[in-house]
Amino acid sequence: MNIPTKKLNNGFEIPEYGLGTWQMGGRNERELSNDDKADIEAINTATKEGVIHIDTADSYANGHSEELIAEAIK
Repeated sequence: MNIPTKKLNNGFEIPEYGLGTWQMGGRNERELSNDDKADIEAINTATKEGVIHIDTADSYANGHSEELIAEAIK
């Protein structure tokens, strides 16, 4: 898949879309009943399809979404 990019005023380019990870692993706190394997599979599928921008924050599931991304790219 060829994802178009947009040039920013500072000269950098960013993909026009990416993968948002809010609610992967839970909302504000980690949800132990969450299907982490499904989230990791979604991240892997996105990257296999050409997604290079993954949006996350340490507040997503209290940092667990970042752990899921790390597991997926490992």
